[in-house]
Amino acid sequence: MDKRLIHYLIVWILGPRGTNHAQCSEADLLIMYGILNRVLIKWSSLILDTMLKAKRYPQYPLPYSLLTSRICEYKGVDTTGELCQSTLRANEIAESSLKQLKLVPLGDTYVHRDDMPN
Repeated sequence: MDKRLIHYLIVWILGPRGTNHAQCSEADLLIMYGILNRVLIKWSSLILDTMLKAKRYPQYPLPYSLLTSRICEYKGVDTTGELCQSTLRANEIAESSLKQLKLVPLGDTYVHRDDMPN
């Protein structure tokens, strides 16, 4: 898998942050190393760290909204009257981003241009 795609997933989905998505942090590099070399990663620690940063720093987005919602449902937390926000078109990964990563559609998935079957 292309390292740029892994980095994109790390900074936007697994451990999102408020600024500077282009530059790799030390944590990004460690996660990328773990993924590429099949090293056990404690995802719960990563999620906890990201959630705590979102609480401490105003520029950090609150991540994992679907996961958080499902946990609240599972634990029976009353969410009636809470604000609800739909997924917007701006929240989706744009096709232009996939093209920059040299990913092309193949059926219902995307593959790297170099990995396309003949």
